[in-house]
Amino acid sequence: ESLLNKYILDTILLQKALSEVSTGSSDFRQYMWKYLREGLIKYYLDKRSGRLDAIQSYRSAVESGGITEQDLKSVPDLKKLNDEDPVLAVRMLAAVKLRRRLAAAARMQQVEIGKIKSEVKVKIVGGALYANPE
Repeated sequence: ESLLNKYILDTILLQKALSEVSTGSSDFRQYMWKYLREGLIKYYLDKRSGRLDAIQSYRSAVESGGITEQDLKSVPDLKKLNDEDPVLAVRMLAAVKLRRRLAAAARMQQVEIGKIKSEVKVKIVGGALYANPE
């Protein structure tokens, strides 16, 4: 219920803000740039590292509800739990796989950042930043 209440409140506040805020103003663009910049960087790294795919895979695994023999071998106590509560077993398996994929994605993000850092040269001149200056 609290999630629904938050969504309703956010929608009301968004409508109010859009009716009163000048989204074309310089102040608005300057304020929003920080959040847009952070969001773009997060999205880029999540996409490149496979984090977004891992999250979608988790949703699909929970919805499909299938547990394979390989899954039973890879996660201790899953067989017993599957016999007792198959729905909970599927959720547990999906969570275990998600944790593994998110950990791998976090490592991939660091690799991606390292590759980019090694490819780009930065020069600061008069307070302006130039990437790959010639």
